[in-house]
Amino acid sequence: MPSRLLLAKSDDLPTFSQFIPLLRALGASPSPIRQIRLVIDAQIVVSVLSFHARREKPGARTDLEEVILSGTVIAYAPDWIETEISKHLPDIADKWEVSVGELAAAWDGFRAHLRLCPESDLIPLDGKDEYARLRVIDPNDLPYALTREKVGAVAVLTKDRDFRKAGTPVVTSEIIVDLREYARSKAVELRIRAGGTVLMTAAAGTLLGSGAALVGAARLIARAPMVIQILLAVGALALLIHPKSRATIGNGLKNFGSSLLDSWETTMAPTILELVEEHATARRKADESWERAKARLPERRGRLLLRDVAYGAVLGAGVPLTLGQVQAGTLAHGYKPKGRDFAPYLQTVLRRDKRLERDSNGRWSVRTSVPPQVLDPGNAL
Repeated sequence: MPSRLLLAKSDDLPTFSQFIPLLRALGASPSPIRQIRLVIDAQIVVSVLSFHARREKPGARTDLEEVILSGTVIAYAPDWIETEISKHLPDIADKWEVSVGELAAAWDGFRAHLRLCPESDLIPLDGKDEYARLRVIDPNDLPYALTREKVGAVAVLTKDRDFRKAGTPVVTSEIIVDLREYARSKAVELRIRAGGTVLMTAAAGTLLGSGAALVGAARLIARAPMVIQILLAVGALALLIHPKSRATIGNGLKNFGSSLLDSWETTMAPTILELVEEHATARRKADESWERAKARLPERRGRLLLRDVAYGAVLGAGVPLTLGQVQAGTLAHGYKPKGRDFAPYLQTVLRRDKRLERDSNGRWSVRTSVPPQVLDPGNAL
């Protein structure tokens, strides 16, 4: 749990992630932000609606909603789910003794966080035993299994045992708890790391080059509100995260006299040391929770197709992507290029995929409407 010195929410993770390129450019080596693509089935949606129908605290949300908003989980579903859920809302509302309008509002809110895969894209591939078994066991499950393949998702998040019987890769809600802890800890880690690097890049030379300036900063911290104390303390973290840097600065302060050293010891040093400990703890918790989550994932079968994982990157983003962003998304989700000229090859794949379109700025997005047969046979990779 974050200390009183630092308040960071998992929702902040997408914002903090924007600092990673800057951190790397400055020579830092932050661990990457992890993401998992999951397909969400109707049973999971109903469990989310159940939570909202029964919650007592306004604004409360499920762990699944938290990890989606944090960007840790990219949640997909076949667009068929809209009809499926809407059709059953009156029966569910009657069973739970809540208004249909209340459930519909909850569904609208959650649906906005799902990346819906058009039904026209869900064309079963011949020779797949998994799909043949689903047609027999429960044909209504087939669109979720197809969506998983078409977007390069690792598994279907479900309570339905039929998926496992058919051989569809699945995960259960236990992984969501691990991913929630990962997102929360990672947000703390990046808030400290990003804030420290950015602020110290701008101010380190001035503050450390002038003893008077550093004394003034220490006195300011002593009088400032807690929020300002956090910001100023984080600003020094980039240099103080390593023991050698802390010792160097401490020894340098002795040259300016005892009053300056006293100011350091009574104001900045305790705050900085606590933030250093907070950073180390957050990073350790993030690594541990990610390893637990990864252990719950099913092993991938076969090789990822570039057309699927690239389409999943564009659909999952929800906004137009540059070629470089699509490339980063495909690599982040496990695709391994065979050759060196990956970017030109990826661009060819994107152009051949009739589900996608490119705007005048060269950014890729999903077409609002696509023909029934959307895949160019020449794009089978």
